[in-house]
Amino acid sequence: MKTYMIISFLLLSSVVNSKELSYKEMLDQSMEHLRLLTVSHSKIWGLGKDESWNADLKKGLIWWTFSDKIVEAPIQVIATYSTKNKTLLWGWNHPSVSKKLSKHAELVKKYGLKNNISKLTTVKIKCTENDAWKYTALAVKLADAQGAYRGPAGTTLVFFTFGKISIKKKPEKVLSPEKTVSLFFKLIRDGNRKAFSKIVIGKKSLWDPMFTKVSVKIASIKYKVTDIKITNDKARVYILFLKEKPGRQKEDVDLIRVDGKWFVTGI
Repeated sequence: MKTYMIISFLLLSSVVNSKELSYKEMLDQSMEHLRLLTVSHSKIWGLGKDESWNADLKKGLIWWTFSDKIVEAPIQVIATYSTKNKTLLWGWNHPSVSKKLSKHAELVKKYGLKNNISKLTTVKIKCTENDAWKYTALAVKLADAQGAYRGPAGTTLVFFTFGKISIKKKPEKVLSPEKTVSLFFKLIRDGNRKAFSKIVIGKKSLWDPMFTKVSVKIASIKYKVTDIKITNDKARVYILFLKEKPGRQKEDVDLIRVDGKWFVTGI
C-alpha cells in the first residue's frame, strides 16, 4: 500500500493545467515529473537494476527479472527510436503496435494537433534520443502513467509507458537428483560446508573429518551416472567412477524429496 501511495502522491502533485504552460514548459515539467517517478521506482523495486527485461506486445505486458523477483506491469508503446538513423517512429502509426497499445501515444498526437506541434503529429521524425525521452515523459504526464522505460533491442530503442506494477517472488530453481549429486560432490571438493549443509538432510555426520578426507578423493574422480531410480519422494542415483577409487568402483547416492527439493541422505 505504501508503494502506491508514494506513486499516487507524485502523480497528483504534478497535475498542472496544461493550458497554462507553453510547449517547452510542458516538456520540462514532464521530464521532472518522470525523473521523480523513476527515482521512486528505483528505490522501491529496483527499476534500472534488473538482470533482464522482456515485453509481450500481444499481452501488453512488460517483465523485469531480478535475482529474487519478477516485476510486471501493463504497457503502452509511445515510439521506437533508431540509434542508427536518429529517427523516431510514433506508436500511434507503427506497423508493430496495435491500437490497444497506442492509446498513450495517441494522447501525445492529440496534444500536438491542439497546439500545432508538427513533431508530435508527423509519423516519422528526425530527433535525438533525449527528445524521445521528452516525448515519452509527455505521454506519462498526459496519461497519468506510473512511469516509463526504454527497452533496447539491437539498434532500436522501444519507449514504453507503464501502469501499476506487481511484484512476484522468483520461483526457486529445483535441481534434479542427478544435478543434486553433482553439486554434492562439487561442494565436498570445494570444502563449502555451509552450502553443503543445505543439500544434505538427516546425516550431519556426512561432514565429519574422516568422511570428508576420503570423500574429497572420491569426489575428485570423474564419474558417469548409469541409472536413476525414483519412487515417490525417494531417489537413488547409481554412478560409475571412470578410474579406480578407494574401495568400490561403483557407488550409489540416496536422496529424498522435501517440499519439492531433493536432498542427499547418504552414500
